[in-house]
Amino acid sequence: MAMRGKSQASMEYLLVAGLIILVILPSIYIFYSYSHSSNEEIRQSQLNKIGWGIVDAAEKVYYLGGPSKTTFDVTMPEGIRKMEIWCNQELVFFLADGSEISFKSIVNITTEIPLKYQIMMVDAVIILQKKTTLLD
Repeated sequence: MAMRGKSQASMEYLLVAGLIILVILPSIYIFYSYSHSSNEEIRQSQLNKIGWGIVDAAEKVYYLGGPSKTTFDVTMPEGIRKMEIWCNQELVFFLADGSEISFKSIVNITTEIPLKYQIMMVDAVIILQKKTTLLD
């Protein structure tokens, strides 16, 4: 009879441990997937703020005329491979997952920094007004 009591206690212990594991594992998965999606949303929001901030600052400096200048402080989020300017009017960010995010400007945007160094060096973007004509 004493052996039956010990085996019952052991079996109850195993059932309780199994139930705890069944509750903890899905909770860990849900937490991980929620935090991952939150990080993606934060990164996307930061990138939108940076892209539209650069475009808005470029347009503001253009319309203020020379010798206008402004500095736009940025903190680049993780996962950005490179940044390019297309046709002098479109700022494009290339992400590590293969996607692209672009921001269109109605004024010309150019850079004097070689494109391969832009992401590594960016702490602040300095925007200058150099030309007074808008190219069509």
